[in-house]
Amino acid sequence: MNIKTKLTLGFLSLILIICLVAGIGITMLTKTVDRMNAVVEDQYQKIGLLSDIRYEFNNMSKSKSSLILANSKSTQKVEIDKIRDAHEKGVLAIEKLRRKIETEDGLDLLLKIGLNLTDYTLLINEEISLIEDDKYQEAENLVRGDEMQAIETTFFDAIYNLINFYEVEMNATLTKTESEDKQTIRIMIILSVVGMTLGLGVALLMTRGIVIGLKQVSNVMSDFSSGNSNLSTRIHMNRNDEIGSLASSFNSMADALESQSEREHKISQSNEEQAWMTKNLAELTTYLQANNDLESFSHNFIQKITPLVGAQHGVFYLNFQEDSEPVLDLMADYALKQQSKTPIRFKLGEGLIGQCALNKKPIFLSELPEDYIRITSGIGEAAPNYLLVIPIVFENRVRAVFEVASFRTFYPIEKELIEKLADYSGIIIDNIFGRIKMIELLQESQTMTEELQTQSEELSSQHDELKRFNLELEMQTKALIQSELALQQQQEELEQTNAELEEKAGLLEEHNFKYETKNKEVERAKVELEEKATQLELTSTYKSEFLANMSHELRTPLNSLLILSKLLADNKTNNLSEKQVEFAKTIHSAGCDLLELINDILDLAKVESGKVQIDWKEIQIQDIVDFVQRNFHPIAEDKGIGMTITVADDVGDSFHTDEKMLQQILKNLLANAFKFTHSGSVTVKISKSLKSEEFIVFSVSDTGIGIPKDKQSIIFEAFQQADGSTSRNYGGTGLGLSISREHASTLNGTIEVESDEGKGSTFTVSLLVSPKQKVLPAFMESAVTQDDYLFHSQESQDSLDTSLPHSTILLSDEDKKDLPKDPSTGVETQKEQFFVNKKILIVDDDVRNVFALTSFLEEFEMDVHFAENGQEALRLLNELQTIDLVLMDIMMPVMDGFEAISKIREMAQFKQLPIIALTAKAMKEDREKCLQVGASDYISKPVINDQLLSLMRVWLYK
Repeated sequence: MNIKTKLTLGFLSLILIICLVAGIGITMLTKTVDRMNAVVEDQYQKIGLLSDIRYEFNNMSKSKSSLILANSKSTQKVEIDKIRDAHEKGVLAIEKLRRKIETEDGLDLLLKIGLNLTDYTLLINEEISLIEDDKYQEAENLVRGDEMQAIETTFFDAIYNLINFYEVEMNATLTKTESEDKQTIRIMIILSVVGMTLGLGVALLMTRGIVIGLKQVSNVMSDFSSGNSNLSTRIHMNRNDEIGSLASSFNSMADALESQSEREHKISQSNEEQAWMTKNLAELTTYLQANNDLESFSHNFIQKITPLVGAQHGVFYLNFQEDSEPVLDLMADYALKQQSKTPIRFKLGEGLIGQCALNKKPIFLSELPEDYIRITSGIGEAAPNYLLVIPIVFENRVRAVFEVASFRTFYPIEKELIEKLADYSGIIIDNIFGRIKMIELLQESQTMTEELQTQSEELSSQHDELKRFNLELEMQTKALIQSELALQQQQEELEQTNAELEEKAGLLEEHNFKYETKNKEVERAKVELEEKATQLELTSTYKSEFLANMSHELRTPLNSLLILSKLLADNKTNNLSEKQVEFAKTIHSAGCDLLELINDILDLAKVESGKVQIDWKEIQIQDIVDFVQRNFHPIAEDKGIGMTITVADDVGDSFHTDEKMLQQILKNLLANAFKFTHSGSVTVKISKSLKSEEFIVFSVSDTGIGIPKDKQSIIFEAFQQADGSTSRNYGGTGLGLSISREHASTLNGTIEVESDEGKGSTFTVSLLVSPKQKVLPAFMESAVTQDDYLFHSQESQDSLDTSLPHSTILLSDEDKKDLPKDPSTGVETQKEQFFVNKKILIVDDDVRNVFALTSFLEEFEMDVHFAENGQEALRLLNELQTIDLVLMDIMMPVMDGFEAISKIREMAQFKQLPIIALTAKAMKEDREKCLQVGASDYISKPVINDQLLSLMRVWLYK
């Protein structure tokens, strides 16, 4: 009897046993699931309606408070519309809930909400009337009055009472369901034990004849899976039965795995090279842009690029104009011997440097002669083997040429890095030349202005002299009658004076011509400066676009890394060891740290480009104290360091600023204080400035390691730290203080530092108490975009002011008879059951993200489909017609996410289909653009599992 026959008989026996046990279990579970589904549907809808009621009337309360702060009619109209919209949605949600309540107690609690809403609505209508009549003080007194506060408290208490009522009801139902489930579980355990006993007996009989044959295959496979053997291991067995086929299949699988491993190694190596190039290119361009003169740029360029590409010698030549002829002068070198015969100047076409500048193309040489040049160190010297000469070209003009020599050949990725850096360096060099030219023109313009001022004074003096002469001439004319001789003398003097005046007039005309010429030169200089400013703006745009694309390229693989590492760390299948779970948690933590670094870099870029928007609003001092206490008290206790927070008496209770920016500044300063303090204490003081009452001061002091005097000027620069060596004891990117300084400057403030090495440091932040500009609070800019059906009762409608809009559905006494009865099943698996069999379409061209999201969503038994671009997504939607929700990536080939969303919204059957946009670019304008083209909501990569699940639950319920 062969293995197939044995297995067939054994499996038939097992199937009969399983069918018997499964039939009984499924019958019992079906009844339990039916009860659960009934309760889940009813309770979930009630809870959703209660959440809508609380949400809408919270919005109504916020807009009621914001209305008295509005400083224009248009802003007032926006707030009034929000109040009316929230009221309409809230009362309709109350009526919808009434249709679902089955008990008298629940109806009584809902009636109390309706009655309190009537009083609350009357007061808000009165506030609106006062605002429309420009009675702002009376409106403020009404809102802040005891009557409004009491009615509002009573109204929201009634809402919370109904919520508590359903929580108690849900707990009772849950208790009953748990009892029934335990009974079912006991029965299932008994059935499972019986089935397992019978199955074990069948399995023992079935495996007895095949264990010996499989043992050899099993041993080889075990060694293979545990790593005791390599991918070249094969099973050598000459058998014609199924075990022989298994051995052959294993050998084929091993061949495929060996080939796949080689391909993955090549791909991994390519990705590492590209990541190395991207990282170093970004660091070098940022570092070189900080240079303001050609000497420091040349020195820093050759000092950075030479060791980075594995070279041991380097020179940098800059292109200058001498007697209208371009020459290349040596500006900087790397490891060049002082007695070297290296020329300090080349002309075009002269030597390899000149020839490279003439051709504007790189030159690569290998197998250099022994006497070409010697690379010298402290213990010896040797000749290089490879030479690379690269031109730096901008706008078809050679700006510089640099040369590097190495013992080994240059890798392709190193050559690519050098060529790309040369392209960026051309722009930087041109900008430096432009700044130098601008300074020269400004100095020349200042000199011309001084000369013109001197000439103007001379002309004024000549004009005064001419006036005096005219007076003398008038007196001489009167004296003409008295003396002919005097007349002749005066006539001669007049002719001489006229000649002088003509000469001076010619000089004046010549001066005017020079002045016009100088003005034209200044105008040309202004045009050139404007062109340079445009180029600088273009460079900044390139930088912002580069940071955005870098964010996308980093966030895209980071998205799948975080999702899959989180799934592994959760270990829901319990198939991983504790060590493997710890590895997964470490990977997830490292990914989160990388995400925080990306966000810091983007924050710094937004601050430097001036694109940060300020949300000025009133901040309570106590809120700041609570924020510091909540976030850093546990850290102080863990490190055994004392923490003190003091507030001066003259500070007051509140002031105006951007709360998030202030919190980020304090968080960065306190994080540094605790990081560099091993013993002693950290102190936070809040006080008024001694210099001006208009400033409030936050000081953070520690007893840590302190900062050397020569390092205190650089710690606020991006990527700079007091200890910047490779062996430094403290981690970090060096961005925190840079971002804090820019935030403080944005808030019209400053940050100063006082520190003694070994004794500690004090960082002082001074901010304006009352900034002049005033903007709306952030919550007034938000709006609910989902449509919902809302209705209210006849009693509340009768008491409403006619100024509020009503699309209302009235609930009559006859309708109450049709309300569903109270179900008796529980909601223990409400969340998981809600997602079961939901059809989700993932649109993404990155297979890693698709695999990660699919693995996560399928844990909740969702039916996941996949399209790799927008065009394929449209085809799948038309084929399936039953998709419940779409997760749409934005940056894709063929058809991107923006175009795909627009085309989906053009189809009538998908007007209301929930579409959640996903993007790794994460720039501010992306969210607005996604919503404009028709996306229901927006979430940035890398996706947080719980956040995505919560967002999907909202839209699937809607």
